[in-house]
Amino acid sequence: NSFKNWQTFYKEFFKNDFPKWPAEPLIRILNGKYLKYRIKKKTNVKILDVGCGTGNNLILFNNKKNKLYGTEVTTKTAKLTQDYLKSINVEAEILKGTNLKLPFKNNFFDILISVNTIHYEKTNKDILRSLREYNRVLKKNGKVIIFTVGPSHDIFKKAKLYGKNQYEVQNWDFRNGEKYFYFESEKYLKFYSSKFFKNIETGRVRENLMKINLDFLILTGNKWKS
Repeated sequence: NSFKNWQTFYKEFFKNDFPKWPAEPLIRILNGKYLKYRIKKKTNVKILDVGCGTGNNLILFNNKKNKLYGTEVTTKTAKLTQDYLKSINVEAEILKGTNLKLPFKNNFFDILISVNTIHYEKTNKDILRSLREYNRVLKKNGKVIIFTVGPSHDIFKKAKLYGKNQYEVQNWDFRNGEKYFYFESEKYLKFYSSKFFKNIETGRVRENLMKINLDFLILTGNKWKS
């Protein structure tokens, strides 16, 4: 299944020269003046990275006063990430978890980041369930930061549409044949997220990296109800 495919991917990925730095737009959002509702408290906080991959984005928050957490889709993948972070002196707890089921109690986190993770759900219903789960684990007024694939990204443009916002990945990589939910604009991402978050701000990052077109929609907001 797709979870085992990711486990195999990361097992090989960690053997090679993989990216060890945070996503550049995330650095800008956290440290620049792009947001009206900026994140003021960045120490003595609990941070969750949903679908954290190698844990590269958690490195941004690494200091002795913060508590770092992440999830990956299998226990083995989570352990790979936790072991790697430990090897570079980043203390974090990485657990098995998904968009739909985060292994944490209610009102636990100050900041939740979800970088290119939420679109792995397949249906409108599961997108809403995922956003509700993000909301559940955040403290009151906790900050959510979501990145997801935008419509000009090559993986989006090559995918086959089979339902409303539902796409099947084609001609890409080991994800070929998997079905994802892609947002076609910032407007739609905001529409879904506004059911659970306030102070919403959206943006978009597009670039042509050599011959690959990249496009990411970005949303930030604060928890406003459970």
